[in-house]
Amino acid sequence: MFRDEFEKILFSDDHRVYVNKSISPEATIRISGEVGFNMTGLSKEDIHQMDPVTIGIEV
Repeated sequence: MFRDEFEKILFSDDHRVYVNKSISPEATIRISGEVGFNMTGLSKEDIHQMDPVTIGIEV
């Protein structure tokens, strides 16, 4: 999950990663992907003040 400031500037409405695997308790998996943001008009300081980008993960 992204902070509200980043949800508004995502390039894509759907930023889910579908795993389609059974995961046993206490197991780990590695998930990768890319997310793009439209940072037009924001300074480096503006972007830095938005930190952190993510606020959680939903399973």
